[in-house]
Amino acid sequence: MAVLVCIITSCTGRHASHNVVARNEAFTLTGDSLVQGDIIATAPTGQFIESTLTRERLDSIVQAFATATGDDRQPPRIVGGRPWHAAQHNEQFPQYHSRQRLIDALSRMSIDHIADDTKGSTFSAHGDTLTLCLAIYMSLAHIDPQRSMATLKAMVAAGRVIPFAGRHMSAARQAWAVAAWEVYTATADKHWLAFAHSVIDATLADDILLLKDHTTQLMHGFSGYTPDAFYPPWMQQVDVIETMPLLSNLLTWKAMCVLNDIDDEMQSTHNHGYDPSRLKSAINQRLWSEVRGRYSAYLYGYIYNLRAPIADNMAQALAVLWGIADDDRAATLIKQTPVTLFGVPVVFPLNTPVEPYFSHPCWPAVQALWVMAAATVGNDDMVRAGIAALLRAQALFMSRHIAPQGKPRNHLLTAAANQAIMLRVIMGINFMPDGIEINPHIPISLTGRRQLLGLRHAQALIDVTINGNGTDVKAIAIDGNDAEGNFVAALPAGRHTVNVTVEPGNTSRGLTVVTGAVAPPPPPEVMWTPDSGFVTDYVTGGRYMTVVNGRFSYSLSDIAFAIPEADSNTTELSVAMANKYGFSFMAQPHIIPANDTRTLPLTGNDSIRLDFDVNRAGNYLLQVEYANQGTGDALMITVNTHHQGTLFMPAMAGIARDGEATAAKLRSNFVTVQLLRGRNSITLTRHARIPASATPQALILMPK
Repeated sequence: MAVLVCIITSCTGRHASHNVVARNEAFTLTGDSLVQGDIIATAPTGQFIESTLTRERLDSIVQAFATATGDDRQPPRIVGGRPWHAAQHNEQFPQYHSRQRLIDALSRMSIDHIADDTKGSTFSAHGDTLTLCLAIYMSLAHIDPQRSMATLKAMVAAGRVIPFAGRHMSAARQAWAVAAWEVYTATADKHWLAFAHSVIDATLADDILLLKDHTTQLMHGFSGYTPDAFYPPWMQQVDVIETMPLLSNLLTWKAMCVLNDIDDEMQSTHNHGYDPSRLKSAINQRLWSEVRGRYSAYLYGYIYNLRAPIADNMAQALAVLWGIADDDRAATLIKQTPVTLFGVPVVFPLNTPVEPYFSHPCWPAVQALWVMAAATVGNDDMVRAGIAALLRAQALFMSRHIAPQGKPRNHLLTAAANQAIMLRVIMGINFMPDGIEINPHIPISLTGRRQLLGLRHAQALIDVTINGNGTDVKAIAIDGNDAEGNFVAALPAGRHTVNVTVEPGNTSRGLTVVTGAVAPPPPPEVMWTPDSGFVTDYVTGGRYMTVVNGRFSYSLSDIAFAIPEADSNTTELSVAMANKYGFSFMAQPHIIPANDTRTLPLTGNDSIRLDFDVNRAGNYLLQVEYANQGTGDALMITVNTHHQGTLFMPAMAGIARDGEATAAKLRSNFVTVQLLRGRNSITLTRHARIPASATPQALILMPK
């Protein structure tokens, strides 16, 4: 059974022991040790880590977890077990030193993994280009800026960022802009800045033309990554592409802002025509749930939009870090979004129990971003719990190269997450083109001074020392000279010292911890007839609601219910079920076409023009019927000289929307267009950068 509780430090109102970073019912982390049940990890020095965890012991934990959760699948075999010892050849990278030996050793281990992860002159992506870009943003740009730059260059072809995972129908590649700007703040390289400007400008133009929804102002497309149970099981590729994800929209907004920042750096007066403020407003208006106190992961539906009943915590963290969520909203989000004993889950609500070993589904990059976000709003409880969760997994498993057989050990991303904690949170360093800003968040348990030696900024090499605990900078000295504030202007070439004294400031407390699975019910299965709907998996006493045109309408008390007759407008129907954790995803929607729906035959391929009359002005829905035995394809819609959206035509995967379609007869998404009374002209054209693979056969036109 799932239980929501407060972490001990919040419930008691007392600080934990000054030596304890965080303690909960699962484990305790101090600066020198990690204790989880009978497993202990310590660092006698900063050069190696001792652990009582063995492969055999972990095998028994995995088996016990599978038995307790009723998983009858064969658990994965655990491989690895070679202890980590510090390398002696990585002194060219920044080095973290403090009184906490285990934390020092984990930082040193992370630097070793970053140094060892090479693919020629670039970092290896391990198939996760999005997270690699975010890793460069979090820390890699400042640890190894030249390799970060080379990695980003390798992601570019024909002057544009290569679509991540080959998915043209996704704006996730806008993460490249975030990473590229971070590389510039580390290097002050004007040649790199000019290159990045050209790439970001061209990539943004392509994605906005292809993916922008002209009704909501949001971006459609794949989110960029797909954690477990991210989409309802009925969704096909076209349905996923039609979603409007929080993550992709945040990345697009940030890319617009970066482009403006680059224009300022280059003293350019060019107007790109992008309006970041309008997209920010659309994100907050359409994706924020005031009731839940958090953002929805995406909007979904065939015609009308419903908020998905899940949260994407990577995206939520970025919303806080980048100021999309205002101060009150950000503080609420961090405090009220439930986390687990082992960290923040990638997606909430959880649909599976959290593993007590590798912490699936808690990803290191998401954990680091969440801690950075918690530090931004000053939530000390969340900062401590988040640091502990990330370091726990590193101390137990990364330190001994332990992983399930057949799963990649992506130590680079875990190492980058660790360095983000050290660099961005504990040392509080925020890089800017003209200097660095220092905003540390140092828990009371991290006593003594801490140093980050050999930090590069442009041509300067900086040794940063921070004394004290807290969040407020009390004093700062640069090369022995007292300075004001918390900003260090860009320093000339050579070695420099920055000494900072911090003191306790205004911080907030409290977080919500969840144990066990807290999933809403699965989406109902509904069978539709011309005049009725039947919930085929109806549960007596269950809470069911119909969804009519994107809004919850009336409750159901029986397996069968009547559906309205067709009228002058198109109707979208569905059903959702609720339990104490909230509503499920809605069932696969059912469309009741308007009475005067028309099907117009299409001839041609690359550019198709249709001229026709309608009896009334207003909003209409367009959908294309097509054949596709290749890959993804798309048609851009121009109505009476105005671009109004894109019809996506992916190849079929699984059961199509009508349950009977084949690769020779598929249907696209719906696009809302505005038509004039009388004569209208519609032109359908290919996107120049997507290979043609579909054959449009007919255009379906229905009043909305």
